[in-house]
Formats: sequence, C-alpha cells, structure tokens
Amino acid sequence: YDKMFGAKKTIVRAKEDVPEMSTIYDTMLETVEVPANYVYPDTVAIPEDIIGHVAAVPLKKGQIIMKNMLFTPGPD
Repeated sequence: YDKMFGAKKTIVRAKEDVPEMSTIYDTMLETVEVPANYVYPDTVAIPEDIIGHVAAVPLKKGQIIMKNMLFTPGPD
C-alpha cells in the first residue's frame, strides 16, 4: 500500500450529518487514515481541535472536515 499511495495520515470526518450552525461534539466525529498525498493542508487531523466549534456549512456523513467549514466560538 505504501509503495502505491505513500504514507498514511489520520484525518477527521463527519460520523453523521451535521446541520449548519450546529455545535460540533466528539460523538459527531471519527478519524480515518488516508494517503498523505491526498490530504489538503487545511484538513482537520485532531478531533479535539474542533470540538465546540460551529459548522459554518452543512456537513454530510463521511465528509472530510476542513478548517474553513467551521466557525471558532468567540468569547461569551
């Protein structure tokens, strides 16, 4: 596999459909390994980095999550 596609990298994807403007919880996320050559620089790699953020767009089950798909929560 490594010879054909290169090293693998862990990324975060939606475990379920997430409506726009929904807060992201750990139960909505899962990690998968994909060939590193196919991972965009803005792809989320660590679920904990986005827990508590808000979906800026609807996320479909299985969709790879990019940082520009999320709003960062501001101060209350």
